[in-house]
Amino acid sequence: MSAGIKSNGAPDLAMLRMDDGAVAAAMFTTNLFAAAPVQISRDHLHNSRGHANVLILNSGCANAATGPHGYADAQTIGDLVAQECGCAPDAVLMNSTGIIGKRLPLANIAKCIAPPVPKLR
Repeated sequence: MSAGIKSNGAPDLAMLRMDDGAVAAAMFTTNLFAAAPVQISRDHLHNSRGHANVLILNSGCANAATGPHGYADAQTIGDLVAQECGCAPDAVLMNSTGIIGKRLPLANIAKCIAPPVPKLR
């Protein structure tokens, strides 16, 4: 779907729902300045002991080098996804790719989370 992350209106947001109890694995950067989605997903995967229910991905904005605001944005997105999907926040993984130093359009993304959820179940 398009959340308005890319200025040309191209699709830039996707969600994938896994079966309850799905085992998840990931390779994360070893960079000391990992982006907020990397930090949060790393913590969620550790806290969930390798399980996930939802993966949310965006392109056009890496949400990297955005400081505490970018971290809070990513955390908010993860929490919204968990709430809409009825899963624990630690069961949500996220991936962002794109422009570095730009914040995600949180309000736009928040509007896009609920509509596809019934199709994901």
